[in-house]
Amino acid sequence: MKTALINASPKEKRSASGTLFTRLQMYMGKEKIERYSWSGLAVKEDDLESVLGCDTMVIAYPLYVDGIPSNLLSCLEQVQEFLERNPREGLPKVFVIVNNGSYEPRQSRISVEMVENWCFKTGFDFAGALCVGAGGMIVSEYNSIGENGPFMRVNECLREVGDMIKSQEFKGEIKETTPALTKSMYKIASHRGWIIRAKKNGLSEKELGS
Repeated sequence: MKTALINASPKEKRSASGTLFTRLQMYMGKEKIERYSWSGLAVKEDDLESVLGCDTMVIAYPLYVDGIPSNLLSCLEQVQEFLERNPREGLPKVFVIVNNGSYEPRQSRISVEMVENWCFKTGFDFAGALCVGAGGMIVSEYNSIGENGPFMRVNECLREVGDMIKSQEFKGEIKETTPALTKSMYKIASHRGWIIRAKKNGLSEKELGS
């Protein structure tokens, strides 16, 4: 089996999508995995051929304005145009992992429906999705905490995704998860993060509210 992990975050480095993929890859064992970056507006044709030759495409992206990022939209349109010129059977199953800065993971559902509609239009089999809330803490905290702590629930969901990919038994469900901390705790941590960034850029906490 061959799996394409497609990081569709506009950030080329230190993205939450990339961090989640690194954790997912740990649970996939010796599966043959190819990682791709769709951070730009176009996909190389050689990469397109390689991706379409996989058994599963896992697309990870952040939520922007309740929709998919513009770079991912552009890449999906390119894939669709390519398949219109070069129709083929046996397309990969498509699974989605989306994170958003809101505490509630359900905020991402509209964007998942966008990808699901694209799958229907282009002939892909939509295999399901994992929506992760509180995405603002993923990059800064995930690697330092590891298996335990507030990310235990997220890790368990990623492990389930890995098992589905290995077995090729997908449920087509949209699953939601969030780190194991309260909304108020996440809000406090988020505000603290903005204050730290402001100070690094020569701004005071008071100036943030002006």
